[in-house]
Parts: sequence; C-alpha cells; structure tokens
Amino acid sequence: MEMTGRREPRAVKLRGVMLGGVMLAAAIAVTPLPAAADLETGLAAYQAGNFKEAFALLEPVAVKGDPQAQFLLGRMYADGQGVLRDYSRAHTWLTLAANQG
Repeated sequence: MEMTGRREPRAVKLRGVMLGGVMLAAAIAVTPLPAAADLETGLAAYQAGNFKEAFALLEPVAVKGDPQAQFLLGRMYADGQGVLRDYSRAHTWLTLAANQG
C-alpha cells in the first residue's frame, strides 16, 4: 500500500495543533515581561531626573501602546527633558495617551 496522497486523520492534526498551543502558552507564561520592567525602570529614571535613560526605556513601551509611557514621552517632548523640545511630538504622544483614558 502506497502512502502518497494519504491524509492524516483529523484527530491527529488537531492533537498536534493543541499541543503546539499548550507549548506556546507555557513559553509565554514563563517569559518575563520586559515591557513592565522597562516601564518601572523608566518611571524610576524619570522621577530621578535621568531623562535620557528614561526616554530610552519608555519609548519602546510607549510604541507598544502603554498610556503611562506615552504620557511621559509627551511630557518629555513638551519640556525638552532628555530630548529636544518638540511640541508636535509632545502633542502626538499626549493625544495617544489621552485616547486610552
């Protein structure tokens, strides 16, 4: 009997998909969340007046959509803290943060 063109039973495929999903969920569960750590470290740097470090840590978090990081970037651009003052970018970041409440 030739195996060419033979399809796997649907149950076998489904088990493979489910196992892959379980493995992915387990990997996500044990992977640390760098965004949360970067937000906390960036906030601490901001509060300490280390604005360049704060900007470097907060920008990737803001790009991913965190409203607190977006707000802080907006403040930094508005006040020229760690970056050149840029009211247009300040407005963009503050608007993104405000739109999320």
